[in-house]
Amino acid sequence: MLGSFTAMSPELDIASFYDALAPWYATLFADFTGEADRQGDVLRALIDTSHEVVDLAAGVGTQAVPLAKRGFAVRAFDLSVRAIAELRARAAAESVTVEARQHDLEEGLPDLVGQAHLAFLLVGNSAAFLSDTVLKGLLRRIAEYPRTSVLIGSCREYDMAVFAAADRGTCVFEDSQSGSGIGHLVTHRWYARGGDEYDVEVEIRSSVKASSTAGDVRLRTSAHARDRDRMTALLETPGLSVRWLEPADTGFYQPIYLASPK
Repeated sequence: MLGSFTAMSPELDIASFYDALAPWYATLFADFTGEADRQGDVLRALIDTSHEVVDLAAGVGTQAVPLAKRGFAVRAFDLSVRAIAELRARAAAESVTVEARQHDLEEGLPDLVGQAHLAFLLVGNSAAFLSDTVLKGLLRRIAEYPRTSVLIGSCREYDMAVFAAADRGTCVFEDSQSGSGIGHLVTHRWYARGGDEYDVEVEIRSSVKASSTAGDVRLRTSAHARDRDRMTALLETPGLSVRWLEPADTGFYQPIYLASPK
């Protein structure tokens, strides 16, 4: 059981946001395990089997656990202590080994002792929660790291809508869908804050209850919008060579970039 729904503050730092969301994360998908396996299949086709996977913002293990199931050695890191606990539990339930620990990317790359070439992951929402300063420093270290083979990440196309939003507080994106579990209705909203910043809001409530204005869980934090051109520029600055793959080609829900040292 996930426990009781708890109303949360609409303004949280990113660590608190994901600590609160982690126990509910699987309910964001109608079939979390199936979606994770689909993402694992996509990423498996992009990573050399001799490479070790380093998931830099692993969350509850959406990519890390299915890649371990597919035979990769995986190290997983995340800012959220609760997310890492969920990841370890999922890995144990799948009878796979994932070396998982808490790490703040503002401190740079984690310690990576070993000999294998590395495939870094920064997939989904990960980069959006890093400032330009932190992201630039991280990309520079990845480009300079002697065992880096490839960095695989993705771009959220709807971020581009934020740049067109003229007024602070404008809701530039809203989507509701049924989640898994006991009949959850999940709503995602994005609000412009000015410049490249926007608010991310996730609301989860039981779809069997009467509609109300107050959700059972309502979490909100800030993020940074980066379209494909801007992400490409950030990747190329430290000397990474970038190639984009479209959803129609990969089956992944977002455009994927492959960035390798030149």
